[in-house]
Amino acid sequence: MTKRYGMVIDLSTCVGCQACVASCTTQNQTPYWDGKFRTRVDDIVTGSFPDLSRTFVSQLCNHCEDAPCVQVCPTGATYQTEEGVVLVDQEQCVSCQACVAACQYGARYVYTPEDVVQAKSVYGEGNRHSVAHVDKCTLCYDRVTGEGMEPACVTTCPGQARIFGDWNDPESRVNKALAAAGDRAHRAPGSAIAYILPAPSQKELPPPDPADPLWVSGWKGYVQPAAKAALGAAVGVLAVATAVNLSQKKAGEGDHDDE
Repeated sequence: MTKRYGMVIDLSTCVGCQACVASCTTQNQTPYWDGKFRTRVDDIVTGSFPDLSRTFVSQLCNHCEDAPCVQVCPTGATYQTEEGVVLVDQEQCVSCQACVAACQYGARYVYTPEDVVQAKSVYGEGNRHSVAHVDKCTLCYDRVTGEGMEPACVTTCPGQARIFGDWNDPESRVNKALAAAGDRAHRAPGSAIAYILPAPSQKELPPPDPADPLWVSGWKGYVQPAAKAALGAAVGVLAVATAVNLSQKKAGEGDHDDE
């Protein structure tokens, strides 16, 4: 049976530490300098004082079964693998942004020509974004299929809030996690991403629905402007440090060869 890759995100154990965002940025070379990320963690506060509820909602591409972004792409640059993962061929992408408009979850952004120039400066010879294109989460497809590893965001989550697996395998971790969550489980029809909502307590209000596109507009209008500068700086330090370490390692190998 063909695999159907996906993820369960447990909102009750996410602490909003942004480790998933930082690891994704380093792994996939996203343009953090312009506040663009493949995944994000929204800090959602609902209610009015003193009846407030705070929830960290991790969001990324839902890898929809009938993905509208695939349907509207004029060049075939956006396509879907047999495992249901939606990818973008950057060489075929013309940056028309039809897919960006079609995505109701705000999960896509444009890797601009300016971003490409900056990426070459930051990542050097290891740069993997050579032309302008639309970029998004790939569930670390190459890492999963080529190296047999889980997505970077999953492996770095300290609260194990992100669980990766095969939806077509009844014994997979994603299916077991969702079954154990009972009525707190939430998976939108056709979505490869599911959520476990926080358990309600006496003073908590109902948590936000992570599949509701309204939260996307809320994030763009209020959360992103306040958070992207601080997060971008933190991720930038990590990315630059990684590039420097790689450069020093290559230099060291060259010195050793001379000897």
